[in-house]
Amino acid sequence: TLQDKSHNGFESHKCHQCNKSFPNVSDLTLHQKENTLFCCQFCALVTVDQSEIKKHMRTEHPLYRLLCTYCDFSTTYIKKWNAHEKL
Repeated sequence: TLQDKSHNGFESHKCHQCNKSFPNVSDLTLHQKENTLFCCQFCALVTVDQSEIKKHMRTEHPLYRLLCTYCDFSTTYIKKWNAHEKL
C-alpha cells in the first residue's frame, strides 16, 4: 500500500514508482508531481514539463492527433486527451 508503518512506528507514505517513503501525503504528492515524465507519442522526447510537451506537439507534430488507448477518441490537445484518458 502507499501507507506503511516505518521503523519508528509512524505511518509513512510510499511512492509506488520508486518505493521512496515520505512522512505525509503532501510530501509524497509533491514528489510524484516533480517526478512525472511526459513522453511524446510520436518521437523520443521525454520531459518533466507538461507545457514543453504541449509546445512540442504544436510545433513538431501539428498533423498528428493524440489517440485514446481504449476507444476511437482523438484530439490535438493534450489537456483534452489527459481528461479523456482519466474517464
